[in-house]
Amino acid sequence: MSLIDDWDDQPYALYAPHETTSSVYASEVGDVRAVNDDSYEDTGDGEPTSSSGAQFSLDDMRWSGREYGGIRHVAAAMDTLYVATDRGKVIRWSADSNEMRTIDIGRGRGEDSIHRLFLDPTGNHLLITLEMCETLYCHVSSLKAKALPQMKGVLAESIAWDMDSIRDTSTGDFLVGSSSGIVYKACVENGKDKSFKALFELTDGAEAPVLGLAIERFDGSGATKFFVMAATTTRYYQFVGGPTLDALFAQYVTSPQFIELPGDLAHSELRIFRRAGCRASSFVWITGPGIYSGNLVFGSQTAGDSVVSDFKLLPYPTSSAPLSLLPTEFHIILAYKEHITVLNQLTEQVVKDFNVAALAGASGSGIKRGEQLLGIAHDSETSRCWAYSSSSVWEIFISHEDEDVWKHFLELKQFDSAFSYCRSDEDRDVVQKAQADHFFSLGRYELAARVYATTSQPFEDVALKLQRAGHADALRTYLLAKLDSLKITQVTQHTMLATWLVELYLDALNKYSDRSDSDSQEAYDELLHEFQQFLRNHSEHLDKDSTYSLITSHGQSHMLLFYADLNEDFDRIISYRIQHGDWSDALD
Repeated sequence: MSLIDDWDDQPYALYAPHETTSSVYASEVGDVRAVNDDSYEDTGDGEPTSSSGAQFSLDDMRWSGREYGGIRHVAAAMDTLYVATDRGKVIRWSADSNEMRTIDIGRGRGEDSIHRLFLDPTGNHLLITLEMCETLYCHVSSLKAKALPQMKGVLAESIAWDMDSIRDTSTGDFLVGSSSGIVYKACVENGKDKSFKALFELTDGAEAPVLGLAIERFDGSGATKFFVMAATTTRYYQFVGGPTLDALFAQYVTSPQFIELPGDLAHSELRIFRRAGCRASSFVWITGPGIYSGNLVFGSQTAGDSVVSDFKLLPYPTSSAPLSLLPTEFHIILAYKEHITVLNQLTEQVVKDFNVAALAGASGSGIKRGEQLLGIAHDSETSRCWAYSSSSVWEIFISHEDEDVWKHFLELKQFDSAFSYCRSDEDRDVVQKAQADHFFSLGRYELAARVYATTSQPFEDVALKLQRAGHADALRTYLLAKLDSLKITQVTQHTMLATWLVELYLDALNKYSDRSDSDSQEAYDELLHEFQQFLRNHSEHLDKDSTYSLITSHGQSHMLLFYADLNEDFDRIISYRIQHGDWSDALD
């Protein structure tokens, strides 16, 4: 333990004030010992492991609906999976109870007719798009899908749901990205298509399908605005504005804003990450050169401004692009033909790789010969996710994802983020000490002092460090913070720190009084007021004789009288007045 904790509260003789130096105080007063900064160690097992402490595993869901045909597409929400098969069937499958119900999509629709499924985050509204450019709708309360006549002739490749407008019986306005590169606005109410309208045509030249869409509302400059992202295989577009979706897209008709990354991929995918109940915070996009990712920062943006920040292009861990991907808070899950690979977004390293093909031989739960993974379905409200092939579905379990994330932020000197992800007081202490050291290295001594005061760094180490830096103001800041943190029973420690602070205040006052400029006078007056308030607050912790001696040795006669008056030491005041010939004041 440091000396401040080991000091016995017993009678003692104070050092003579004029002989007391800062180094003496630093050697006699201490704080609690700093905890060890446990270094991070590699597991050394030869396997790709999560350096962030996250754990990933696969669980075969034992899909038992093979009688309905091979799986073609899966959508998920509220712990329920909707599975489209290559025999034109749609199955509602409870992920927990394993109950399966068949959705009736009507007669006359042949096998292999279902293109994609889209399920809103509440799980109430299901859209079924067919290869024949028709869209069906099914509410969660029904097992029968109905055609949406206004959408006939449009093949939907992507959907963006506006969470703020969804109701139990209404989808609210949502966006549809078509195979011909057109963005539509649609609304389904009580099972019927209330509206369907083209809003914008992407300018990729040829008819490039809109393979990814995202929408977010945010408050900017006192008005609700929309942010929309739309992606093709080579471009992603940003739209910012409002107050309606129509007005939003109208601002970009002549000047669309996009980023282009050339490539020859036949597929792409745009996905956003948001914590349940929160606004979207990041996105990932499959492109030819790699995974394009960025953060989403909402503020006062207007038309033409960008919401994307900290964007980067991550190389693929293999020579090819994944078939599908899903961002989590700190990782990206990639689905390849026979592998599920997990990429750490902070380190950009592979931390887990599942060879799904090998599972077939090992446990019988992998993909069958000639099969391949098709995609990843995500339940944004429960954060559950599933990978699927034509005959199997696996749930991907993620645990302790943020366990050691603070260490990565610490390496990047992003101290606030590191602190927010710490799980223990010991970890928070490591972060704060590192932040204090960083401020100190930059010469920001007072900031360093404030942070040091919150850590378990030994008192004597910090005090001497600040003293040797020659920054008395920072040392005073540190001592004041440590004084305020002492327990009421630590009487001796209170006295030692308060006495040291008296000396520091007096030294600083003398330095300012030696100068004649107006700034120094203003600083002197401010410091004098602070010192007087300090004496009022801590007079009970000061030894009177030692404090009088300190003030006298620094020649601060007015402070001597102030302190005497504070202690109602009228005999000392009268004696001082008489010694200095102030007869009238002495009589008063």
